[in-house]
Amino acid sequence: MARAIIHDPAIVFADEPTGNLDSKSSKQAMESLVSIHEKDESTIMMVSHDAYAASFCERILFIKDGKLSTEIHRGDNKQILFLFMIPFAVAVAHAGFAFSALQSMLAASVLWPSIIILSVFLIIHTINFLIIRRIYINKIATVM
Repeated sequence: MARAIIHDPAIVFADEPTGNLDSKSSKQAMESLVSIHEKDESTIMMVSHDAYAASFCERILFIKDGKLSTEIHRGDNKQILFLFMIPFAVAVAHAGFAFSALQSMLAASVLWPSIIILSVFLIIHTINFLIIRRIYINKIATVM
């Protein structure tokens, strides 16, 4: 990345710039690209499968089946946040139910059945959460 930006280019092409980096280094790399864009008014053309890296961008283009399918500008589509929050709300409700059930079982001194039931519940909850998450990600793709 340093070789790409050392001469203050007008445009930087970045192919998966965070692909082989840990989370701390990824954040630093993306912050560097944002800084270059803001200070030097350089254009950053980045390709990434990483949603975190894409979150730093002002404009995101989605390509589906080799064609441009959707475009998002930062600050647009506030409904996306709502659609992502629904699976998390379901997860919180399930966690609250599991916690109250565990408290009841522990109060009755039923330890092993409590652990087994809680484990099964958590497995079912995780599968349910992943299914709901996939449904909402598909909804987001159709909304855009």
